[in-house]
Amino acid sequence: MTRRQAKPPVAGGQSSPRSESWFALLHSDWHAGYRYGICPPDVELDPLDEEDGDEPFIPQLTTTQGILWEWLLADLAKSREIIDGRAWYHVHVGDICHGTNLGEIVTPRLADQPVIAAMAMKPWHATIPNLQGMRIIKGTAVHSMKHGSLEMITAAAIRAQMRERGEMPRFGVRAFYHDELDIGDVRFDIAHKGPPPGRRVWLDSNELRWYVRDIMLYHLKNGRRPPQAVIRGHYHDRRITHVHEHLDSGLVDTWGIIVPAYSIFVDDWTRGATQSKAHMNSGTILLECRDKEIIKVHDLTHTLDLRHKEVLR
Repeated sequence: MTRRQAKPPVAGGQSSPRSESWFALLHSDWHAGYRYGICPPDVELDPLDEEDGDEPFIPQLTTTQGILWEWLLADLAKSREIIDGRAWYHVHVGDICHGTNLGEIVTPRLADQPVIAAMAMKPWHATIPNLQGMRIIKGTAVHSMKHGSLEMITAAAIRAQMRERGEMPRFGVRAFYHDELDIGDVRFDIAHKGPPPGRRVWLDSNELRWYVRDIMLYHLKNGRRPPQAVIRGHYHDRRITHVHEHLDSGLVDTWGIIVPAYSIFVDDWTRGATQSKAHMNSGTILLECRDKEIIKVHDLTHTLDLRHKEVLR
């Protein structure tokens, strides 16, 4: 999908008519293995100790993880309804696992983290038909254990699950650092790190707009149409903006998207780094595409209030 154009098909593997919509489904920053990251409640891992025999190890979910899993299943149901059997592509924008260098983890074994991530992916790939391919972006070195290792291992685990079901998508499952993904003449510029969402309400998305416009102008001055979407993650927040450039030949537009995480960091480091941010977003974004354009952005985002609330009378 990176070096050759993927034509969006319909069921049966034939070329899509111009009137047929297809979807890019976006996730980011699941941080599988972290006590505030995504984890299926029924995931079964290998026994922690040999004395346990064949008894699987099942991590005990935190309250935050329970909330995240409920939201993820709600997104799954809504996404299945929106896609409605049409072709779709799955993109995870990095930090799919947490690594072992920061924060409290739910299992002492690094090897368990890709298993948790792959099991969290399984309902999406097993219950929404017509998946055409998946791309996982390599994220932060401290979370990927350098060189995108955990993203690559997770991709292999997902491929193994698909082979077991006999449902390998025709464009496969691969991991890259920075992917220019062209599907049916809709181009996505996808990487993990990009501009911050903005530290103040009145600065919200400002840096994202300038960042997207810079990419647009670079392509335009070199005689190319800019990508239809610039997609980033990393900041555990959701921002969506739409940037336009007016040319003599007409209007050119690019969407700028910071994909929300499916992990809620409420640890000491994050509270300090975010200057005691009160709210954090999690969710799923679907880009509905048709006739070489993004025609609609479906924003399935949830917001969690991180503050303790009390009333004393």
